[in-house]
Parts: sequence; structure tokens; C-alpha cells
Amino acid sequence: MLIQKMHETLDQLLKTIGEGDAQKAKEAQERFTQAVEEAWQSYQEGKITTHVRGKAIPRLIYLYVIHELPKVITDPKRWPEIVKELHSMEQITRTVVTPEEVNSSQ
Repeated sequence: MLIQKMHETLDQLLKTIGEGDAQKAKEAQERFTQAVEEAWQSYQEGKITTHVRGKAIPRLIYLYVIHELPKVITDPKRWPEIVKELHSMEQITRTVVTPEEVNSSQ
């Protein structure tokens, strides 16, 4: 559910950026950042597993979303760059990291 929420809020962010409304883009970024925070916490607790060894790639994604994205989203001139980075991040997440939520009933 957290992984789905992360993907859904990312899709909403990309759509909002495409619409060109800076305030809505900031709000969508905040929702996406919150979803990533929640997923990261679950990952740290072992409730989400990944197919990559180590934490380097998930950590880099987390740091970008938490620290860099909130700063750059406020500059619409950087939105094309942000969109490319977010698409790359999404592709890496889906094909390399491939997070899965651990079934707690096991």
C-alpha cells in the first residue's frame, strides 16, 4: 500500500507539473515527499524489501526526494529537469530497486 501510494503521488506530481501551477506543484511535491518518508520508514523497519543489495540506491532516491526536490520544485524553470529526474528515479525504482512490502501475516 505504501509503495502504491508513493507511485500514485509521483504520478500526481508529474501531472501537476505538466499543468504549470506552481502552488499545486508544491502541494503535490509535499504529498509525494510524505509518501516517500512513510515508505522509507517502513523500509528501515524491514517492512519493505528491495531486490538491490545494500541501501545505496534507495538512500540516494530518498535523499533526493527529501532534501533536493523541495528546494528545486519552487523554480518552474527547473521543472523540465525535475520531470526527467523523476522519470529516471521511477524507472530505477521499478526495474532495479523493485520494492515489495513484506506481508506481516507470514
